[in-house]
Amino acid sequence: MSKSTPLFELFEYYKITSKHIACWIFILLSGVSNTYANPGSLADIVEESSKAVVQIQTKREGYQTGIPPYDAFSQKKRHRGYSPHFGQEHSPNRRAPGMGIGSGFLISADGLIVTNAHVIAEADTISVKFSNSQTKKAKLIGLDKSSDLAVLKVEGSNLPHIEFGDSNAIRIGDSVLAIGSPFGLTGTATSGIISAKGRDLKMGRYDDFLQIDAPINSGNSGGPVLNMDGKVIAVSTAIYSPTGGNIGIGFAIPSNDANRIIQDLRTFKYVKRGYLGINMQALNQDLTEALKLKNRNGVLITQVQDKTPAQLAGLKAGDVVTAFDEQSIRSPDDLSRLVAKSKPGVAYKLELVRNSIDKTLLVTLEEQARLGEQDGTRISRNMADGDLGIELSEITPALRNRLRINEEQSGVLVTKVKVEGAADKAGLEPGDIIVQVNNQPAKDPNQCINLLRDEIVAEYALLLIRRGERNIFVGFKNNTG
Repeated sequence: MSKSTPLFELFEYYKITSKHIACWIFILLSGVSNTYANPGSLADIVEESSKAVVQIQTKREGYQTGIPPYDAFSQKKRHRGYSPHFGQEHSPNRRAPGMGIGSGFLISADGLIVTNAHVIAEADTISVKFSNSQTKKAKLIGLDKSSDLAVLKVEGSNLPHIEFGDSNAIRIGDSVLAIGSPFGLTGTATSGIISAKGRDLKMGRYDDFLQIDAPINSGNSGGPVLNMDGKVIAVSTAIYSPTGGNIGIGFAIPSNDANRIIQDLRTFKYVKRGYLGINMQALNQDLTEALKLKNRNGVLITQVQDKTPAQLAGLKAGDVVTAFDEQSIRSPDDLSRLVAKSKPGVAYKLELVRNSIDKTLLVTLEEQARLGEQDGTRISRNMADGDLGIELSEITPALRNRLRINEEQSGVLVTKVKVEGAADKAGLEPGDIIVQVNNQPAKDPNQCINLLRDEIVAEYALLLIRRGERNIFVGFKNNTG
């Protein structure tokens, strides 16, 4: 056969081509094999960031507490597998004397540390253990139970620290790294991805968590979640676990939210949140049709409170708010979060539909009333000798709203019960409302304490308690007379 025949040329073409194909297949397979065999090390990020991650060690007295940062979540959701306080393994209704362990991280060279509020709540002393095993006493700068964040301070200079990144830039599927002290094992690093954004677990009023699958366990609370630039994009705070251990579903506070809260805690010792002054409800299909709306986006205002930013801005009952500060509103929780994150004294654009007409108003927010001991709730601490073993609070409007206490319900709220104290032995529980003491109405914490301690009271006092949806009587043995 002549070498110049078309048939020979065709044969030579396929022979050469097949060699090239075989070569390329080898190269491609080699590349795939190498990619999976060596996907890229996180060692540099871990090595650098771990220096700024600390273990938080707390000591506390033996008190029960019934108003944790996420009371409704703890009591109603725990049975569904959620664990909001995975940094400490105490029961939410029984705080026995002992130690708690969590995580935190340095955000400044002079010793400012971020952690979860639930890690250090109720602590009598707080210590910080560094990656080099050095331990220092820490001072609480500020604590915000609503967001479950706290800021601590240790003495020092030129300390290793890490910076916040932009959590808004993170995407579902992006790789992340979590560092903390699970089960007390300091400097433990785990990796995973962002599984979801904007998770509302009904743990608090401002839920907006990132969901991650990087393994986190008891003791990771307050630890950083890092992006691949070594920047903090979230703070570990909760897990979902039917068994109590990691199953790959964790939740973290986005860094953009955390950073704003931390700055307020550093400056004011509490968080300044915006207040609008409305009651609202979600839209359903019937309401959408009745109001002649194009879709179900937005929230329906049911009441505008007097002398509030909403009234001053011209909002009315029946308005449908569709956007706040150019961010779309889909539910009442969306609007609550956006308003709370906004700065008091600043004017924001609010978009709404009124009588089928689109309108835009400017609203200048006021500062929201502060909640809890760190934010304004008056708590009686008449326990100097510890005989009664109880701590009481007035039922303020904020607490009434937060704990869903009926407007007509009077009495005094039990906020703490000392383990093995007189109140504990009587069967009192945090969250109980003392309505009467020996047939006398309980009006305020001091009056209630005095009635319980009154020397003319017999050995036992008869208490009428409101617990949940029912009234019960309790015999309180008085050892103070």
